[in-house]
Amino acid sequence: MSWRDSCVSSLPYYSMNGGGLSRSSHIGNSYGGYLSSFIPAPTPAPFHYTTGKYGNNEETTAKQLSQIVFSTKTHFKALPGYEGSSHGFDRLSLGVDCDEVYPNLFIGDEGSARNKTYLRRLGITHVVNTAEGNRFGMVNTDAHFYRSARIHYLGLPMLDLPTTNIEKYFHTAADFIDDGIKSGGKVLVHCLMGMSRSSTIAIAYLMIKAGMPASMALRMCRQNRNIHPNEGFLQQLADLDNRLRRGRERVPYSSYSSSLAARTHRL
Repeated sequence: MSWRDSCVSSLPYYSMNGGGLSRSSHIGNSYGGYLSSFIPAPTPAPFHYTTGKYGNNEETTAKQLSQIVFSTKTHFKALPGYEGSSHGFDRLSLGVDCDEVYPNLFIGDEGSARNKTYLRRLGITHVVNTAEGNRFGMVNTDAHFYRSARIHYLGLPMLDLPTTNIEKYFHTAADFIDDGIKSGGKVLVHCLMGMSRSSTIAIAYLMIKAGMPASMALRMCRQNRNIHPNEGFLQQLADLDNRLRRGRERVPYSSYSSSLAARTHRL
């Protein structure tokens, strides 16, 4: 069974039908349509989907992940929400830079996160701000900012530095994103430019909840958006990959923990 069959076919697929949201049995039933714009990453070594393990005992390193970043070509596409229009490739004039890297999972910049009209156009229901704060290089939004748009919000106060401990948010963010997508919503994960902090969190989600190896998740995101996680973040993704492979962590598909609920603002 191919990666596309095993990894995607078990997820619910939602589509617009007469102005409303309808649910078909599986995403995998629409290979010719919805998923045609996605570039699935080649499977590196055999792994079991339910556990996310490789078929060998080699440790993942930051150097290996860095090589994937620089060797993987990004396939630039029209701006989501503007496909087929004259604005599809005019991100600069729109002040929005956003890409769908996995079904219903988007990575974007500050411009996309602040443009509530654009978020409504996309149907975004959940936002993860991986750069929450008012310091240089951060995006000063909060739950109140999105209240009028009825968007669920999770704020992670981080600087884009190799020394930043981003892995402490991996499971919190993965639970939040998973809840949004499983409820039939769409999730935007953003930072200032949508390249490092946001992509690292999106990759961690794909590893924890979709069972992808780090190399596969990184390659998929890189193919669909020009991302560049910093070296420290790549190391933390490698560490997460090694822990998951050794089976030292088991992440259930559960509701929010009390700690997550305390950090998540619901409307």
